[in-house]
Amino acid sequence: NYTDLTYDNTGSNWVNASGNHTKATATITAATPGSLNASATFTLTNVAGTTTTYRINGGGAYGTQAGGTAGSTIDLFIGGAGTVAHIAEAVRKVINATTSGDMTATDDGTNVTVTQGTTGLGGNTTSVDNSTGLASVGSFFGGSGTWSTAGGDFYTDSSSSFDETFTIGDEDL
Repeated sequence: NYTDLTYDNTGSNWVNASGNHTKATATITAATPGSLNASATFTLTNVAGTTTTYRINGGGAYGTQAGGTAGSTIDLFIGGAGTVAHIAEAVRKVINATTSGDMTATDDGTNVTVTQGTTGLGGNTTSVDNSTGLASVGSFFGGSGTWSTAGGDFYTDSSSSFDETFTIGDEDL
């Protein structure tokens, strides 16, 4: 007869890895406009596993980002950008203009902090920089709370799998 003594709020249970419910964040560091490579891409993946590709495009104005739907390829316009702060602004705006992206972005003029919209371990996802020329595109980390998979997360790779044998006897398991 199972009773959830954590009341799905604190501690670990079938749903939660921990009682500390936080959203994962990633940092994208902007670079000078001349260092960006036209048509190069970077990707961000949200908690639901939807990967959105952002493509550098020198055609549109950096201050206006049309956005697009999560899971597609969205143009990141950099036309007219003259500073690192302009590039950071463009990156922030294109991420915030992504429909159903389940993430938000802020910037400090150089670094763009992207925050998953949902708490949990599932937000700790890998980002990919395909030679955009941005100084860096970081992966998401720091998310905690719900498991990525209900019931707990497990790995099947050889580095996470262990074998143990016990001699025949009265071991107290």
